[in-house]
Amino acid sequence: MPVPPLLTARIGGVAIQAVLTVAAVALAIAVPPARGAILLVPLGRATAADALNLATDGGARLVTRGPLPGSVVVFGDRDRLFARLLAHGILPVSASRLGCVA
Repeated sequence: MPVPPLLTARIGGVAIQAVLTVAAVALAIAVPPARGAILLVPLGRATAADALNLATDGGARLVTRGPLPGSVVVFGDRDRLFARLLAHGILPVSASRLGCVA
């Protein structure tokens, strides 16, 4: 028995809304604060040393090792760090919202 088109459209719309809601919540949790603890996660060929060097060159200071292999937590300004870290394959995310620091 075929599914009525209206029901299919409604289910599709609900699924899209659910995906967008989850994505928005994940983004809100992961976006680093304007100033504060930022978890640096090296991706690809980037290393923890690369992350730390780029962050300290941008005025950040080391807080601790991160919970993921090769990651570090720094305290700094998102606007000074975000673009330069992404350009070098390092993902900056909020450390405090992920429970990396108190």
